[in-house]
Amino acid sequence: MKDNFNEMFCPITGKKCRLDCAWLVDMTITNNVSGENKQEKRCAIFWLISLQVENNRLVLSNTQAIESFRNEMVKGQGYQEIIAESLVHFLKLALRGRQRNVQDKDDNVKDALSGR
Repeated sequence: MKDNFNEMFCPITGKKCRLDCAWLVDMTITNNVSGENKQEKRCAIFWLISLQVENNRLVLSNTQAIESFRNEMVKGQGYQEIIAESLVHFLKLALRGRQRNVQDKDDNVKDALSGR
């Protein structure tokens, strides 16, 4: 990256860059590694390309995070289905046991009434 404007050429006109150019944009850049901020003046066309690359990187990162979240939700849903099936199974067993107890009590009442 050149900081000397006399050595940089305009991508539109092909002439040397000028400080009074309308396409010259001053931006604050943050270094991702060190975290330090730096002021840079560059052509808007350069910034468009750089920002588009950075945007694509962030979109990919967000897409990966969403996919990971989705996978965890699917895994959690599988666990919920297993728990629900187990609960239904245990409830059926409990109801069968209760029905047997009621039937045994009915038989005892019938036996008592019939005098056995």
